[in-house]
Amino acid sequence: MSRKRTAMAAGQAVGRGERGFTLIELMIALAMFAIVSLAGFAVLSSGQQNSVMNDEVVKIQQNVRLAVDLISRDVRMAGYGSPASPVSVPTTNVCTSTIVPTNLSNGPDSISIITVDQVIGRLTQTAPLPPATSTSTITLDSVTGLAINDVVTVDGVFTATVNAIDTGAKTLTLGSTIQTPMTFNGDTSGKGAQVVRLACVTYSVDTTNRRLLRDGVAVVDGIEDLQLAYGVDADGDGKIDDQSGSSGIDCLDLIPNNLASAVTNSVGCSGTPPTTVSTPPTAVTPTTVRLVRVSVVGRAGKSDPTFTTSSAVSVEDHNIASTLGYRRRVLTRTVSLRDLGL
Repeated sequence: MSRKRTAMAAGQAVGRGERGFTLIELMIALAMFAIVSLAGFAVLSSGQQNSVMNDEVVKIQQNVRLAVDLISRDVRMAGYGSPASPVSVPTTNVCTSTIVPTNLSNGPDSISIITVDQVIGRLTQTAPLPPATSTSTITLDSVTGLAINDVVTVDGVFTATVNAIDTGAKTLTLGSTIQTPMTFNGDTSGKGAQVVRLACVTYSVDTTNRRLLRDGVAVVDGIEDLQLAYGVDADGDGKIDDQSGSSGIDCLDLIPNNLASAVTNSVGCSGTPPTTVSTPPTAVTPTTVRLVRVSVVGRAGKSDPTFTTSSAVSVEDHNIASTLGYRRRVLTRTVSLRDLGL
């Protein structure tokens, strides 16, 4: 074979080896790439959605825990200082007793509590000063944050209304006199004893915006319901009264419905009351309350299209219907009042 023909054959072989893709091959490759891309996007989208929903669940749990913590803290301190005239505590919500329960069978409950508001200062000298047998004036290391008609308690032992404030001398003139031999904590003379302002605070729920309110101010978002039940000692024997007729004291003995009816639901309990009681068997009043069961319902702020399980819940005397796609969480805690001798 001549050299010219050999070179032409080699060139043709090289040309056949560098041939490009056909249109059909390109279309198949693009289709495969699109399928892989869509699958990857679906996985990423699903992962992102799961992450968002997990964040929502965590947020609900944090919200209900915070709400229960706030309410429990004030309930636990109810009665600190035991003011003789609770209604005198200045507030926009009237506290006629240490605890004032209100109820809605078709909506959230609310509660008003006389509790610790803030520490004002500490005694810098004994009260009363010897050799006096009584005094209505006390000297503190600070008197900021107080106003006339505020109610303060000295060490939780003596409670009175503030009649006058001298910011220069850092003294308070009280509406009642401190009598000897009343003593306070601190050093041996009573110096250092805390002076605390009391307040009547009300917890309720803004059902429109789903927020827990403290004196009308939103403190926790994502709260849909607040339900309360009360353990009472109406007969004064030092034990919670048996309201369910079970011949024993258990969680079914806490009363919902503004202390006006018997236990109906068994939130947090196993079993149901063995008998039906139309009204509590003992006469109860807010001053007989010794325990408060606080139940808070939180709801997610975003809908989860993958959540198809019923979100209906029953808490105390309130049944909440399911809301498609929205998760709920319920947290319940039973709190003892600090001052059991109210």
